[in-house]
Amino acid sequence: MVVPVLVAAGVGAYVLTRPDPRAGSERLPDGSVAVASRTPDAYEIVYRVEDHGPDGLIVSTERVTVRRPFESRTEALEGEPPGGEPIGVQESALSRFATGVGERAVFAIPPSVAAADRRIDRFLGRALDEGVAEERERRRVAGRDCRIVRVGATPGARTLGTLDGANAWTEVCLDEAGLVLEEVVFEDGRMRSRKLAVEVGESPDLPPAPFVDEDPTLGVREGGGLVRPVAADSRPPGTFWELGEVPSGFEHIGRFAVVPPQTGFDDPMARPRITASVVDVWTRGADVLLIDQGGTLEGGQAFDDDPNGIRVDGGQLGDGELLLTPQGAESRFLLGGGDFVRVYGTLSPEEIIGAALALEEREGGEREYLDE
Repeated sequence: MVVPVLVAAGVGAYVLTRPDPRAGSERLPDGSVAVASRTPDAYEIVYRVEDHGPDGLIVSTERVTVRRPFESRTEALEGEPPGGEPIGVQESALSRFATGVGERAVFAIPPSVAAADRRIDRFLGRALDEGVAEERERRRVAGRDCRIVRVGATPGARTLGTLDGANAWTEVCLDEAGLVLEEVVFEDGRMRSRKLAVEVGESPDLPPAPFVDEDPTLGVREGGGLVRPVAADSRPPGTFWELGEVPSGFEHIGRFAVVPPQTGFDDPMARPRITASVVDVWTRGADVLLIDQGGTLEGGQAFDDDPNGIRVDGGQLGDGELLLTPQGAESRFLLGGGDFVRVYGTLSPEEIIGAALALEEREGGEREYLDE
Protein backbone atom coordinates (compact mmCIF):
# COMPACT_ATOMS: atom_id res chain seq x y z
CA MET A 1 0.00 0.00 0.00
CA VAL A 2 3.02 2.30 0.35
CA VAL A 3 3.98 2.31 -3.34
CA PRO A 4 0.79 3.99 -4.68
CA VAL A 5 1.12 6.70 -2.06
CA LEU A 6 4.72 7.36 -3.11
CA VAL A 7 3.77 7.39 -6.79
CA ALA A 8 0.93 9.82 -6.16
CA ALA A 9 3.21 12.05 -4.13
CA GLY A 10 5.78 12.01 -6.91
CA VAL A 11 3.21 12.96 -9.54
CA GLY A 12 1.92 15.75 -7.30
CA ALA A 13 5.42 17.14 -6.84
CA TYR A 14 5.99 17.13 -10.62
CA VAL A 15 2.74 18.95 -11.25
CA LEU A 16 3.66 21.58 -8.70
CA THR A 17 7.23 22.09 -9.91
CA ARG A 18 7.16 21.52 -13.70
CA PRO A 19 7.93 24.60 -15.81
CA ASP A 20 5.02 26.81 -16.76
CA PRO A 21 4.56 26.36 -20.53
CA ARG A 22 3.23 29.95 -20.76
CA ALA A 23 5.89 31.56 -18.54
CA GLY A 24 6.25 35.24 -19.38
CA SER A 25 2.62 35.44 -20.49
CA GLU A 26 0.41 36.38 -17.55
CA ARG A 27 -3.28 35.62 -17.76
CA LEU A 28 -5.34 38.63 -16.65
CA PRO A 29 -8.88 38.95 -15.33
CA ASP A 30 -11.60 39.66 -17.85
CA GLY A 31 -11.31 43.11 -19.35
CA SER A 32 -11.04 45.00 -22.59
CA VAL A 33 -8.10 45.47 -24.95
CA ALA A 34 -8.48 48.04 -27.72
CA VAL A 35 -6.76 45.81 -30.29
CA ALA A 36 -5.05 47.84 -33.03
CA SER A 37 -6.44 51.15 -31.82
CA ARG A 38 -3.23 52.64 -33.22
CA THR A 39 -0.99 51.58 -36.12
CA PRO A 40 2.75 52.24 -35.73
CA ASP A 41 4.66 52.96 -38.92
CA ALA A 42 7.53 50.73 -37.77
CA TYR A 43 8.35 48.35 -34.93
CA GLU A 44 10.95 45.91 -33.65
CA ILE A 45 10.25 42.84 -31.51
CA VAL A 46 12.66 40.34 -29.97
CA TYR A 47 11.07 36.93 -29.42
CA ARG A 48 12.05 33.95 -27.34
CA VAL A 49 11.30 30.98 -29.63
CA GLU A 50 10.45 27.59 -28.12
CA ASP A 51 10.16 24.46 -30.25
CA HIS A 52 8.81 21.31 -28.62
CA GLY A 53 10.28 18.52 -30.75
CA PRO A 54 10.99 14.81 -30.29
CA ASP A 55 14.36 15.67 -28.73
CA GLY A 56 12.84 18.04 -26.18
CA LEU A 57 12.67 21.81 -25.92
CA ILE A 58 14.90 23.88 -28.20
CA VAL A 59 15.14 27.61 -27.45
CA SER A 60 16.33 30.26 -29.90
CA THR A 61 15.86 33.97 -30.55
CA GLU A 62 14.10 35.86 -33.33
CA ARG A 63 14.41 39.57 -33.98
CA VAL A 64 11.72 41.04 -36.27
CA THR A 65 12.01 44.57 -37.63
CA VAL A 66 9.25 46.03 -39.81
CA ARG A 67 9.00 49.36 -41.60
CA ARG A 68 5.50 49.49 -43.02
CA PRO A 69 4.12 48.88 -45.48
CA PHE A 70 6.80 47.00 -47.48
CA GLU A 71 10.01 46.36 -45.56
CA SER A 72 10.93 43.76 -42.96
CA ARG A 73 13.89 41.87 -41.58
CA THR A 74 13.69 38.61 -39.62
CA GLU A 75 16.87 37.38 -37.97
CA ALA A 76 17.03 33.96 -36.30
CA LEU A 77 19.76 33.66 -33.66
CA GLU A 78 21.20 30.78 -31.66
CA GLY A 79 20.21 30.41 -28.02
CA GLU A 80 18.04 32.39 -25.66
CA PRO A 81 17.52 36.17 -26.01
CA PRO A 82 19.40 38.32 -26.78
CA GLY A 83 20.71 35.51 -28.99
CA GLY A 84 24.07 34.44 -30.33
CA GLU A 85 25.26 33.73 -33.85
CA PRO A 86 22.78 34.30 -36.70
CA ILE A 87 21.40 31.10 -38.20
CA GLY A 88 18.98 32.62 -40.70
CA VAL A 89 18.08 36.02 -42.11
CA GLN A 90 15.19 37.05 -44.36
CA GLU A 91 14.56 40.56 -45.68
CA SER A 92 11.80 42.03 -47.83
CA ALA A 93 11.19 45.32 -49.62
CA LEU A 94 8.64 46.61 -52.14
CA SER A 95 9.62 44.13 -54.86
CA ARG A 96 12.53 42.18 -53.38
CA PHE A 97 12.97 39.24 -51.03
CA ALA A 98 16.36 38.03 -49.76
CA THR A 99 17.30 35.03 -47.67
CA GLY A 100 20.53 33.64 -46.26
CA VAL A 101 23.39 34.50 -43.91
CA GLY A 102 26.42 36.04 -45.60
CA GLU A 103 25.98 35.12 -49.26
CA ARG A 104 22.24 35.33 -49.84
CA ALA A 105 19.71 34.62 -52.55
CA VAL A 106 17.70 37.60 -53.81
CA PHE A 107 14.39 37.34 -55.70
CA ALA A 108 12.23 39.87 -57.52
CA ILE A 109 8.72 39.42 -56.11
CA PRO A 110 5.35 41.03 -56.85
CA PRO A 111 4.89 44.16 -54.69
CA SER A 112 3.33 43.13 -51.41
CA VAL A 113 3.05 43.75 -47.67
CA ALA A 114 6.28 43.34 -45.68
CA ALA A 115 6.94 39.61 -45.43
CA ALA A 116 7.24 39.57 -41.62
CA ASP A 117 4.34 41.92 -40.89
CA ARG A 118 1.06 40.62 -39.47
CA ARG A 119 -2.16 42.52 -40.15
CA ILE A 120 -4.81 40.17 -38.76
CA ASP A 121 -6.39 43.17 -37.04
CA ARG A 122 -7.57 44.50 -40.41
CA PHE A 123 -10.03 41.65 -40.89
CA LEU A 124 -10.58 40.41 -37.36
CA GLY A 125 -14.30 41.20 -37.37
CA ARG A 126 -14.88 39.26 -40.61
CA ALA A 127 -12.69 36.40 -39.37
CA LEU A 128 -14.78 36.11 -36.21
CA ASP A 129 -17.98 36.09 -38.28
CA GLU A 130 -16.62 33.41 -40.64
CA GLY A 131 -15.54 31.11 -37.79
CA VAL A 132 -11.82 31.25 -38.63
CA ALA A 133 -10.98 33.26 -35.50
CA GLU A 134 -12.11 33.26 -31.89
CA GLU A 135 -11.40 35.85 -29.19
CA ARG A 136 -10.20 34.41 -25.90
CA GLU A 137 -8.53 35.61 -22.69
CA ARG A 138 -6.62 38.76 -21.91
CA ARG A 139 -2.89 38.47 -21.14
CA ARG A 140 0.12 40.61 -20.33
CA VAL A 141 3.36 40.06 -22.25
CA ALA A 142 6.48 42.25 -22.07
CA GLY A 143 4.54 44.69 -19.90
CA ARG A 144 1.80 45.17 -22.53
CA ASP A 145 -1.81 43.95 -22.36
CA CYS A 146 -3.00 41.88 -25.30
CA ARG A 147 -5.96 39.79 -26.39
CA ILE A 148 -5.58 36.14 -27.38
CA VAL A 149 -7.13 35.38 -30.76
CA ARG A 150 -7.26 31.76 -31.86
CA VAL A 151 -7.05 31.38 -35.65
CA GLY A 152 -7.48 28.37 -37.89
CA ALA A 153 -3.95 28.32 -39.26
CA THR A 154 -0.41 27.35 -38.38
CA PRO A 155 2.73 29.38 -39.19
CA GLY A 156 3.48 29.24 -42.90
CA ALA A 157 -0.17 28.67 -43.88
CA ARG A 158 -1.29 31.07 -46.60
CA THR A 159 -4.93 31.34 -45.52
CA LEU A 160 -7.00 31.00 -42.37
CA GLY A 161 -9.33 28.01 -42.19
CA THR A 162 -12.30 27.08 -40.04
CA LEU A 163 -11.78 26.31 -36.35
CA ASP A 164 -14.74 23.93 -36.26
CA GLY A 165 -13.26 20.46 -35.82
CA ALA A 166 -9.70 21.64 -36.48
CA ASN A 167 -6.89 19.63 -34.87
CA ALA A 168 -4.32 22.40 -35.39
CA TRP A 169 -4.56 26.10 -34.65
CA THR A 170 -2.53 29.11 -33.57
CA GLU A 171 -3.16 31.53 -30.72
CA VAL A 172 -1.80 35.05 -31.19
CA CYS A 173 -1.90 37.79 -28.57
CA LEU A 174 -2.61 41.18 -30.19
CA ASP A 175 -2.03 44.44 -28.31
CA GLU A 176 -3.32 47.98 -28.81
CA ALA A 177 -0.78 48.52 -31.60
CA GLY A 178 -1.94 45.34 -33.37
CA LEU A 179 1.44 43.71 -32.67
CA VAL A 180 1.79 39.97 -32.06
CA LEU A 181 3.26 39.58 -28.57
CA GLU A 182 2.81 35.83 -28.29
CA GLU A 183 2.23 33.12 -30.89
CA VAL A 184 1.49 29.57 -29.75
CA VAL A 185 0.97 26.68 -32.16
CA PHE A 186 -1.15 23.71 -31.10
CA GLU A 187 -1.49 20.34 -32.84
CA ASP A 188 -3.83 17.66 -31.53
CA GLY A 189 -4.37 19.80 -28.45
CA ARG A 190 -0.66 19.95 -27.56
CA MET A 191 1.65 22.94 -27.69
CA ARG A 192 4.19 22.48 -30.49
CA SER A 193 5.92 25.86 -30.54
CA ARG A 194 5.76 29.31 -29.01
CA LYS A 195 7.15 32.76 -29.73
CA LEU A 196 7.12 35.17 -26.79
CA ALA A 197 7.99 38.85 -27.08
CA VAL A 198 10.66 39.89 -24.58
CA GLU A 199 11.43 43.33 -26.07
CA VAL A 200 9.01 45.56 -28.01
CA GLY A 201 9.77 48.91 -29.59
CA GLU A 202 7.51 51.11 -31.70
CA SER A 203 8.87 53.52 -34.33
CA PRO A 204 12.53 52.52 -33.86
CA ASP A 205 15.27 54.60 -35.46
CA LEU A 206 15.95 52.79 -38.74
CA PRO A 207 18.37 53.70 -41.54
CA PRO A 208 16.67 55.29 -44.56
CA ALA A 209 18.10 52.79 -47.06
CA PRO A 210 15.81 49.92 -48.17
CA PHE A 211 16.26 46.64 -46.34
CA VAL A 212 17.13 44.96 -49.65
CA ASP A 213 17.55 46.50 -53.09
CA GLU A 214 19.96 44.16 -54.91
CA ASP A 215 19.24 42.62 -58.28
CA PRO A 216 17.98 39.02 -58.30
CA THR A 217 20.72 36.43 -58.00
CA LEU A 218 18.93 34.15 -60.47
CA GLY A 219 17.66 34.86 -63.96
CA VAL A 220 13.97 34.93 -64.81
CA ARG A 221 13.98 31.43 -66.32
CA GLU A 222 15.84 30.06 -63.30
CA GLY A 223 13.16 31.33 -60.88
CA GLY A 224 14.60 34.70 -59.87
CA GLY A 225 11.58 36.72 -60.99
CA LEU A 226 11.47 40.15 -62.65
CA VAL A 227 9.89 43.48 -61.65
CA ARG A 228 10.18 46.58 -63.85
CA PRO A 229 8.52 49.99 -63.35
CA VAL A 230 6.29 51.17 -66.17
CA ALA A 231 4.61 54.51 -66.86
CA ALA A 232 1.52 55.11 -64.73
CA ASP A 233 -0.67 55.44 -67.83
CA SER A 234 0.81 52.58 -69.85
CA ARG A 235 -1.23 49.42 -70.36
CA PRO A 236 -0.41 46.05 -71.86
CA PRO A 237 -2.40 44.87 -74.91
CA GLY A 238 -5.90 43.54 -74.31
CA THR A 239 -8.42 44.34 -71.61
CA PHE A 240 -7.09 46.34 -68.67
CA TRP A 241 -8.78 47.24 -65.38
CA GLU A 242 -8.31 50.51 -63.52
CA LEU A 243 -9.89 52.04 -60.43
CA GLY A 244 -12.72 54.41 -61.26
CA GLU A 245 -12.43 55.88 -57.76
CA VAL A 246 -9.36 55.56 -55.55
CA PRO A 247 -10.08 55.04 -51.82
CA SER A 248 -9.72 58.25 -49.82
CA GLY A 249 -6.21 59.22 -48.79
CA PHE A 250 -4.32 56.78 -51.00
CA GLU A 251 -1.42 57.85 -53.21
CA HIS A 252 -0.42 55.93 -56.35
CA ILE A 253 3.30 55.16 -56.06
CA GLY A 254 3.81 53.07 -59.16
CA ARG A 255 2.80 50.57 -61.82
CA PHE A 256 5.06 47.55 -62.30
CA ALA A 257 5.43 44.79 -64.88
CA VAL A 258 5.96 41.54 -62.99
CA VAL A 259 7.12 38.01 -63.69
CA PRO A 260 6.91 36.21 -60.31
CA PRO A 261 9.62 33.76 -59.25
CA GLN A 262 8.71 30.52 -61.02
CA THR A 263 10.26 27.72 -62.99
CA GLY A 264 9.00 25.46 -65.75
CA PHE A 265 9.46 27.71 -68.76
CA ASP A 266 10.76 24.73 -70.73
CA ASP A 267 8.47 22.14 -69.12
CA PRO A 268 5.46 21.37 -71.37
CA MET A 269 3.42 20.44 -68.29
CA ALA A 270 4.22 23.61 -66.30
CA ARG A 271 4.52 26.14 -69.14
CA PRO A 272 0.76 26.76 -69.61
CA ARG A 273 0.55 28.18 -66.05
CA ILE A 274 3.58 30.47 -66.19
CA THR A 275 2.22 33.90 -65.19
CA ALA A 276 3.05 37.54 -65.85
CA SER A 277 1.12 40.59 -64.68
CA VAL A 278 0.98 44.31 -64.02
CA VAL A 279 0.67 45.54 -60.43
CA ASP A 280 -0.59 48.96 -59.34
CA VAL A 281 0.49 50.09 -55.86
CA TRP A 282 -1.21 52.67 -53.63
CA THR A 283 -0.16 53.62 -50.10
CA ARG A 284 -1.76 55.54 -47.23
CA GLY A 285 0.70 55.78 -44.38
CA ALA A 286 1.27 52.25 -43.07
CA ASP A 287 -1.43 50.77 -45.32
CA VAL A 288 -1.22 49.52 -48.89
CA LEU A 289 -3.65 48.61 -51.66
CA LEU A 290 -2.47 46.52 -54.61
CA ILE A 291 -4.16 45.49 -57.85
CA ASP A 292 -2.49 42.67 -59.76
CA GLN A 293 -3.82 41.71 -63.19
CA GLY A 294 -2.36 39.48 -65.83
CA GLY A 295 -2.48 36.09 -67.41
CA THR A 296 -0.73 32.82 -68.07
CA LEU A 297 1.69 32.07 -70.88
CA GLU A 298 -0.51 29.55 -72.69
CA GLY A 299 -3.95 30.09 -71.19
CA GLY A 300 -3.70 27.69 -68.27
CA GLN A 301 -5.65 28.47 -65.12
CA ALA A 302 -3.59 30.92 -63.05
CA PHE A 303 -4.58 29.47 -59.67
CA ASP A 304 -6.90 26.90 -58.14
CA ASP A 305 -9.71 27.66 -55.72
CA ASP A 306 -8.45 27.92 -52.15
CA PRO A 307 -10.21 25.47 -49.78
CA ASN A 308 -10.51 28.35 -47.28
CA GLY A 309 -11.77 30.87 -49.83
CA ILE A 310 -15.02 32.76 -49.21
CA ARG A 311 -17.11 33.22 -52.34
CA VAL A 312 -17.69 36.86 -53.30
CA ASP A 313 -19.34 38.81 -56.12
CA GLY A 314 -16.86 40.99 -58.03
CA GLY A 315 -19.40 42.77 -60.22
CA GLN A 316 -17.94 43.02 -63.74
CA LEU A 317 -15.13 40.67 -62.67
CA GLY A 318 -17.65 37.93 -61.92
CA ASP A 319 -17.58 35.38 -59.14
CA GLY A 320 -14.40 35.21 -57.06
CA GLU A 321 -13.07 34.37 -53.64
CA LEU A 322 -11.97 36.31 -50.57
CA LEU A 323 -8.88 35.06 -48.75
CA LEU A 324 -7.94 36.01 -45.19
CA THR A 325 -4.16 35.76 -44.80
CA PRO A 326 -1.78 36.71 -41.96
CA GLN A 327 -0.71 39.77 -43.98
CA GLY A 328 -4.15 41.05 -44.92
CA ALA A 329 -7.17 40.35 -47.11
CA GLU A 330 -7.20 39.39 -50.79
CA SER A 331 -9.96 39.04 -53.36
CA ARG A 332 -9.16 37.29 -56.62
CA PHE A 333 -10.98 36.47 -59.81
CA LEU A 334 -10.42 34.14 -62.77
CA LEU A 335 -11.55 35.81 -65.99
CA GLY A 336 -11.08 32.94 -68.44
CA GLY A 337 -8.38 32.30 -70.99
CA GLY A 338 -5.75 32.35 -68.25
CA ASP A 339 -6.49 35.96 -67.23
CA PHE A 340 -6.94 36.99 -63.60
CA VAL A 341 -7.31 39.97 -61.26
CA ARG A 342 -6.17 40.11 -57.62
CA VAL A 343 -6.99 42.96 -55.22
CA TYR A 344 -5.17 42.76 -51.90
CA GLY A 345 -3.61 44.75 -49.09
CA THR A 346 -4.04 45.96 -45.51
CA LEU A 347 -7.62 47.20 -45.78
CA SER A 348 -10.74 45.57 -44.39
CA PRO A 349 -12.29 42.80 -46.50
CA GLU A 350 -15.19 45.12 -47.29
CA GLU A 351 -12.77 47.78 -48.61
CA ILE A 352 -10.85 45.19 -50.63
CA ILE A 353 -14.05 43.92 -52.25
CA GLY A 354 -15.18 47.52 -52.74
CA ALA A 355 -11.97 48.26 -54.65
CA ALA A 356 -12.60 45.23 -56.86
CA LEU A 357 -16.13 46.46 -57.58
CA ALA A 358 -14.71 49.91 -58.44
CA LEU A 359 -12.52 48.53 -61.25
CA GLU A 360 -13.49 49.76 -64.71
CA GLU A 361 -12.57 48.17 -68.02
CA ARG A 362 -10.12 50.05 -70.22
CA GLU A 363 -8.65 49.45 -73.64
CA GLY A 364 -5.11 48.10 -73.53
CA GLY A 365 -2.11 49.55 -75.31
CA GLU A 366 1.64 49.24 -74.93
CA ARG A 367 3.98 49.10 -71.97
CA GLU A 368 6.35 52.05 -71.48
CA TYR A 369 9.23 50.93 -69.27
CA LEU A 370 10.78 53.58 -67.04
CA ASP A 371 14.14 51.81 -66.52
CA GLU A 372 15.25 51.76 -70.15
